[in-house]
Amino acid sequence: MSPKARTSGLLLVHAHPDDECFATGGLIARSIAEGRRVDLVVCTGGEEGEVHDPALDGFLNALVAEFRTLPFAERWAYRLDSRAPALLNQLVRRRVAMTYPALLDVGGGIVSQAEHTMIVGAAGADVTTA
Repeated sequence: MSPKARTSGLLLVHAHPDDECFATGGLIARSIAEGRRVDLVVCTGGEEGEVHDPALDGFLNALVAEFRTLPFAERWAYRLDSRAPALLNQLVRRRVAMTYPALLDVGGGIVSQAEHTMIVGAAGADVTTA
């Protein structure tokens, strides 16, 4: 890692939640791998997505600290708070968090999904999640 990579950072500003997954996901992964700090700002109109409940705000902060902006399974949030299902439902209703449907195969069965994100290149694969 170069000295410049350790001292420089990246600020990404996106209009909608999950835009970073499609627009700059690779840049985020590479920057983190190079040791850069990455901050993400998601802009909204202010009419949705606000949290004014201390318990919910604490849970949201714990989610961000644990998963950043990466997708996560609901079961992973239980270790942060035993009330995870109820708290996640509140965050989804307030449009602070979003859900993704399970991936189904042609026959309607649930597809087994890897629990890590990897970048595959000519030199091999790099796991970008813990």
